[in-house]
Amino acid sequence: MLTSSGRKDARAFGDIKDDIQRDAIVEWLNDRRDFHKWFASLTTLCFAAYSLFGTSFTELEITQRVFMTLALVCLLFSVLTNLVILWSIPSWKIRIQIKELNNASSMRWDFRITTWVGVVCFLTGLTLGFISNYPG
Repeated sequence: MLTSSGRKDARAFGDIKDDIQRDAIVEWLNDRRDFHKWFASLTTLCFAAYSLFGTSFTELEITQRVFMTLALVCLLFSVLTNLVILWSIPSWKIRIQIKELNNASSMRWDFRITTWVGVVCFLTGLTLGFISNYPG
């Protein structure tokens, strides 16, 4: 994390120096887990809504079928990225608590990249699903 002077701030989950920092990171991981549970549920709900309540696949034109297929693939990929994060959180917590991990930068980058891929796939899936169900 950059400070106001533009220097890298090691206190923002960089070097882990004491037990207070470890406890704060574990608490952050718990919050992160709760967010990804919610986001995975929301994505699954959208996937189910498009699958169950969208226009029947046989009634769609060929281009609409392609858009709907891509939308469902993007939503499914978004769910999978959330599951990857949810499955990796316990291992990160264990590594922090047993003091195997002394720098949390790799963990933060792992979560950032996977989260952004999931969010972009989710938004792409919603957009493509809307396009495929748009009458006309």
